[in-house]
Amino acid sequence: MNFEQRLMEATKYDSRFLPGTIRYSASMRGADPVQNALRISFPEESQTNIGMNTIGTIFHAGMDALVSNGKLLFDKSAMHEHYMSHVVDIDSVACALHGTADLILVGTDPEDRTIRTIEIIDYKLTSSYQMKVLHEKREETAARYLPQLQMLLYLFFSSIHESINADEQDRVHITLSNTFFIRDAMFSRKQRVFEKTNWVDEVFTMKEVHAMLADIRDEIFDEVREMLSVTANDSIKNGCKDRWIRKIDGVTVPTKCVWYCSVKDNCPFYKSEVPPISKRVADPGLWS
Repeated sequence: MNFEQRLMEATKYDSRFLPGTIRYSASMRGADPVQNALRISFPEESQTNIGMNTIGTIFHAGMDALVSNGKLLFDKSAMHEHYMSHVVDIDSVACALHGTADLILVGTDPEDRTIRTIEIIDYKLTSSYQMKVLHEKREETAARYLPQLQMLLYLFFSSIHESINADEQDRVHITLSNTFFIRDAMFSRKQRVFEKTNWVDEVFTMKEVHAMLADIRDEIFDEVREMLSVTANDSIKNGCKDRWIRKIDGVTVPTKCVWYCSVKDNCPFYKSEVPPISKRVADPGLWS
């Protein structure tokens, strides 16, 4: 096994559940239902080339190591790489909802000690082009990233609900944010390498929090139902719609399939419809 193969093996997604278990992770939110159905049908990844998901996993591991070794400190109680799971029944199907929060900071508001604070931060490896899209189409971009953070919030409260003995009017300041590492920004003097974006930054009563969590739960259940429907109806063969089509070296390339998808080698559409791609095009390090 060469170094590249060892690296792919070391960064391979670990579902933490037995084969056959229906699982739905926070990172699956916002993905095409067909891609998620493939993840369920083929829980073991079988990538043959390093993709952006591999590089993203390495970046996360580096950030986690900095926090674990005490080289990256925070002024609040910090939970890093905090894994959470919650088994639910969806239409008589047992489903394990799960996710790992890169960083959770809990505490109290320094100006009002009656307000508890919860901040959930998710790291994202991205490009300057994607940050440009974020700034120009914030609402559209939020639809990609916020659902993942909301599910982590749902899992967090699900894991600690027994220890919460709060009055409905108790207040909690919730912040849901992404810290973006802009991989090509280091080559530009005009852009920061790191940029933090808060999608939610608001004080809620516990009554409002419970209502919000119920809405998040209902959305997740509907997404799981759609994913299971795709599997049952054999819609996988049609491929997903979220492909990020670009023309590179005269070839029309579904760049998200090529660079980001960890299940493309099991996708009937990718194997039958995507033309042969040169090594230059397939290398995610050469393009933003």
